[in-house]
Amino acid sequence: MNPDRWDAPDVRPVTLGVLLDARVQERWVLESLQQALTVAGTQLTAVAVAGGSRGGSLAARLHRLLDGLDRRLRGRRERLFAAVDIAAELKAPLLDVAVVRNGNGWYPDEAGVGALRRCDVDVWLCFAAVAPRRPLPIVSRLGV
Repeated sequence: MNPDRWDAPDVRPVTLGVLLDARVQERWVLESLQQALTVAGTQLTAVAVAGGSRGGSLAARLHRLLDGLDRRLRGRRERLFAAVDIAAELKAPLLDVAVVRNGNGWYPDEAGVGALRRCDVDVWLCFAAVAPRRPLPIVSRLGV
């Protein structure tokens, strides 16, 4: 038994999908996912990149500005801010999902919605500077 794994009796398995706005993320995203995968019955099924979701929205630009300031002021050598290729680190196949830009937001296009649904995950964890616009079509059993 893995001592880093949290085990609980009678746990229903949960499949996770990870929705990113870019393949390269800060290390804290990877460490968050790795921590989630230590829960008994949790399995990573898919990693998807919503291409074009980063865009130039005000929220995305503000996020990048504040993130850059924080990195310069507090986290110069903080490894949690280091860039990492999530798909390569998780050794998971990568699904590219096209998006539709809508004002300051985005959502997966029709083909992207179909691709996310075919992954057949229980829940999608979204790590994007700007969350997808609601109402988001149903792409998993438990939501995004």
